Amino acid sequence: SVSLTYASRPGTFYNDITSAVFDNQTGFYEPVFSEKLYTEQYKNYNRFDINISKYIKMKKNALITFLSINNIFDFKNQEQVQYNADYSAKHFDYYQFRTIYFGLVWQLNY
Repeated sequence: SVSLTYASRPGTFYNDITSAVFDNQTGFYEPVFSEKLYTEQYKNYNRFDINISKYIKMKKNALITFLSINNIFDFKNQEQVQYNADYSAKHFDYYQFRTIYFGLVWQLNY
């Protein structure tokens, strides 16, 4: 059997941090959020998967093989924004990158 799956959705909106103010009492920076709520948006989410399996019957036994490749095109789907300690730079954490999962099962029928 073979299955192909494609999932897509627009990126989620989030509140951007525009600057930061140093707090002398705590010794940390306090973020200053944009005055307009939900002005930033993550990039669109896209994922394409394929799953293949084969059932091979042998006399009393059977062999089941399978292969799954998730996120075939290795889309970098943004999950969460991360900032450095003083909020001057940001980067993104990403959802799962491409993964390959394969194997076989030997079925014994006695």
